[in-house]
Amino acid sequence: MGLGNDRSVLRSRLGIDLANVLDLGEAMRGDWHRGTVGAKVAVARLFGQRLLKSKKTRTSNWANPKLNERQLLYAANDAQVALKLYHAWKTGAHRL
Repeated sequence: MGLGNDRSVLRSRLGIDLANVLDLGEAMRGDWHRGTVGAKVAVARLFGQRLLKSKKTRTSNWANPKLNERQLLYAANDAQVALKLYHAWKTGAHRL
């Protein structure tokens, strides 16, 4: 969700400059949450559900050329959650 320092890492390591990017973590901030909104907070707020994310998988070695099944599922879930949150944000559900 949040790009955090990803912008500078992408620029310095890969020479990629981001353009036309929406940082949902920043866009969803409001009276109900002052800081950058993470996926867990956004899912709880917008959908009334608890998002479980494995710390073991999150902190595993993502630099491996071949990701394991848990990492692939984690990444797929992250992408799916971000898409669902984007659609909810776009329709105004974030103003609850």
